[in-house]
Amino acid sequence: MNILELRRRVRRGDEVIVEFTKDIENYETCIDEGMRAIVVKVDNTDGYECSKVHFDLKPFDEYNDLYAQANYYDKNGIPNQTAKENGQYPVDGIEYCYFADNIDIIEFIELDQVVEN
Repeated sequence: MNILELRRRVRRGDEVIVEFTKDIENYETCIDEGMRAIVVKVDNTDGYECSKVHFDLKPFDEYNDLYAQANYYDKNGIPNQTAKENGQYPVDGIEYCYFADNIDIIEFIELDQVVEN
């Protein structure tokens, strides 16, 4: 499902839970592949074919810790810290990214799948 469809679902009032695919690595974010979030808002950026998507990571903190990659550098230049360890993880759990409207970088999770996992 692309970002345009995601925007429609969120505006309709659906609670949309997503799991990020490997493609998230191509974006400037603390989110890593396999992490989950609730989409809280999708803003259209006027004049551009992209959207600003706001994610709430907080409900999945413990789950997401299992997928956090140590790709932040310590003072010695070694990538051995996660976003939380490096202070790059949002304290309130809200992270946003800009995505082209026609891109598929997230997988949609049905609520019963979340309960089972």
